[in-house]
Amino acid sequence: MTSVEHQLDTLRSQFTEHSERRIAEMRQLLTELQTDPANSGALHKLRVHFHSFAGLGTTYGHPKITALGDRGEDRTLELLRKERRPTRNDLAAWAEIVDALSADLES
Repeated sequence: MTSVEHQLDTLRSQFTEHSERRIAEMRQLLTELQTDPANSGALHKLRVHFHSFAGLGTTYGHPKITALGDRGEDRTLELLRKERRPTRNDLAAWAEIVDALSADLES
């Protein structure tokens, strides 16, 4: 393995580890939003996490993660722009996206 390949493997590994922590935080934010849908701070943080996945997934060999991140970010941005609270359907959709992100990282 060349030095460059080794560096790329290290970066991918770091991305996966960081992403696992990010997903755990996203699950916590979804729980907070389920308890208090008016928690705009949690919604903003969730959007930032989706944005990060949208921007980095393909870079680290996970194009599906980029697509999922885009989908999650679009939905959070729509609510934030309209100053609306998330519904049960929004929370369920985001939970599905987070589960899919986690599954893609494990594959």
